[in-house]
Amino acid sequence: MASTLVAWLFATLFAVVSGELLQNGGFESLDHWVCGGFQCSLTSDRHSEQHAVKVTGRSQYYQGPGQYIQVTPGHKYLVSAWVKLLNDHSGQAVDVELAFQYTDGTTDYQPAAIHQQAHTSEGWFHLQGSFTAPSKAVKSTLLYFQSRPDASVNFMVDEASVTDQSSGGGSTTGGGSQGSQSPAGNLLQNPEFESTAHWDCWDIHCALTSDRHSGQHALQVSGRKQSWQGASQYIHVTAGQAYHGEVWVKLLNDHSGQSIDLMADFEFTDGSHEYPIIAHHANARTAEGWIHLQGSFTAPRSKAIKQTRIYIMSSPDTSVSYAVDAASVTPATSSGGHVTFQSLNGKIDQLRKSNINLHVTTASGINKGDVKIHVLQKKKSFAFGTAVDCWKYDANDAGGKYRDFIHKHFNWVVPENALKWGTIESQRGHKNYQLALDMIHGVKQHGIKVRGHNLVWSVPNTVQGWVKGLCGDHNQLKTVVKQHIEETMSKTHGLLEHWDVNNENLHGTWYQDCLHDPSYNLELFREAHHADPNVKLFLNDYDVVAGGSETNDYLIQANYFKHANVGLYGIGVQSHFGNEVYPDPTTIKQRLDILAQAGVPIWVTELDVQAQDENKRADYYEAALRAFYGHPAVQGVMFWGFWDQAHWRGEKASLVKGSNLQMTAAGRRVFDLLENQWMTDETHTLSGSQMTVRGFHGDYEVHVMYQGRELSNLKQTFSLGKGDYTVNINVHK
Repeated sequence: MASTLVAWLFATLFAVVSGELLQNGGFESLDHWVCGGFQCSLTSDRHSEQHAVKVTGRSQYYQGPGQYIQVTPGHKYLVSAWVKLLNDHSGQAVDVELAFQYTDGTTDYQPAAIHQQAHTSEGWFHLQGSFTAPSKAVKSTLLYFQSRPDASVNFMVDEASVTDQSSGGGSTTGGGSQGSQSPAGNLLQNPEFESTAHWDCWDIHCALTSDRHSGQHALQVSGRKQSWQGASQYIHVTAGQAYHGEVWVKLLNDHSGQSIDLMADFEFTDGSHEYPIIAHHANARTAEGWIHLQGSFTAPRSKAIKQTRIYIMSSPDTSVSYAVDAASVTPATSSGGHVTFQSLNGKIDQLRKSNINLHVTTASGINKGDVKIHVLQKKKSFAFGTAVDCWKYDANDAGGKYRDFIHKHFNWVVPENALKWGTIESQRGHKNYQLALDMIHGVKQHGIKVRGHNLVWSVPNTVQGWVKGLCGDHNQLKTVVKQHIEETMSKTHGLLEHWDVNNENLHGTWYQDCLHDPSYNLELFREAHHADPNVKLFLNDYDVVAGGSETNDYLIQANYFKHANVGLYGIGVQSHFGNEVYPDPTTIKQRLDILAQAGVPIWVTELDVQAQDENKRADYYEAALRAFYGHPAVQGVMFWGFWDQAHWRGEKASLVKGSNLQMTAAGRRVFDLLENQWMTDETHTLSGSQMTVRGFHGDYEVHVMYQGRELSNLKQTFSLGKGDYTVNINVHK
């Protein structure tokens, strides 16, 4: 029975709420409560509000609604609930119980409130009691209701509450290790490894070493049998909260291609797991000494989290030993604190607008009250663009609607695939540039600028088979690559503003590996810059903003290229957000702040989100766009498609859908931002001789109306940049 009890107890829901520990304690829905192996339903027979929960179909006395909570070691908690029996059994009791599961695998049970000799004739009775959280290291804490001894007795629960009655601070647990809280909000205990306390080393060897990064000791990890094995610790996280993680790691022996990862293991109440990489460092070597891993993650909202474990691993070779020191996991904050839409609006106003100062004089006989000044923005200067399916564009797909939509709504484009070497020359000597060139010439007729993507792609599965066949002849391979770069940049000379040179080089190093030359990626930039010095050259990679495992490595790479003087202009952050993942503006800003330290422009090169619900998708796109537009290092945002019939992620990522390119809720939200909220269109009645309009950067017209009629001879045009602009107007008939 005990094993069955534990299995059920830890299949329920985790929740944390500030102040009140229980979520949905009033049972106005079944959210946050799970009833495993029996039936829970809402009933209008309640103690207060609209509903209570009705518990039936139990086969064991200990079954009843449960919820994971967060507790502080040594703190005393008050428990309160109202309960009503629906049928009688002699000697029946109702209890509120706590199940504490410890990091050593043991479990303790503690009663918090008991009502003996319960009867239906009592109606709603008040259960009230208390408990004290243990000091032993707790992995998770579950509060649940039970009625014993007869499992056939049904009951109802309402107005459940758990509150902290102790004063003072302390660490929080219930999905985390216990003990004194680490400095500066660090969720990890003993983060400096001055002992082995609080760190689990399952089936591996961990020992203190004086070879440390800071303090007196570090933790040496050896004897691993699986690549994922390493020092680990349970922590408590809050669903939807963003966190920053970092650790210092030092390899003690080398293996080619060895990586180091700071990982999280989210175990959900349904038994499933997610394993996000918080920070990653590829091609680690002992010669690097202490390596700093840092990154960020957001605790999932999609499922109820049962427990969370942080661990440090090194792969693929398990014979590689390493030392770890100075670890931390803290709630993520960016400079200026939590990022809100309100704060982003202020940044957008500061970054993307300037003053238009209107100086107006009037001829005699002109009544100023009859004069209106209309300031109208015609074009935006900030880049909002899209990837284009050149096959569909050139074929005039959807009766031309696809092409027309691009011309109307975007000021930049990028060929999605048509300029990739694998598309141009999938078979050696058989080349097709025309597919891309036709699209490029088409959009440029509409004043649209174009990015080039990409000259070379180092991820192994993207390299053509015939190119891989040249690996045995290094000179020939280098010659072929150089010829491709020179020819492609010649074909597109004067047509493109940007080139992504070696795509996703953080994630693929096929050319460097084949040539045994880690610096070959620099040579690719040199060749591209020499072929066309006027085109701006970019790095382009993922898991640097939408994910954060490579953010720090990307900064290192950007600085490496910048200081090598090979023609690097900027860095592209792809920004493919995960399925049903909200783009948290605070996390985005934190990662952009890190990358901005390179001191080069940032472009969002491949933005998309994915959500089945159109309104949720709209929320996701809006959050991402506001975060990017409100960051000073970002100079442009490119969507990686917009039409469900020309999007690699389908309808769940689309802004428009169907053969008529009908706007989705996401599309309406996005283009309201781009074409309404972030454009300037203001009309003012003249009252004095001066007025100021705060306008978004771009091209403008100023129209003068007198007594309802436009004075067309007074129309002016100008471009507004980062500096203020003055318009002088003399109104006369």
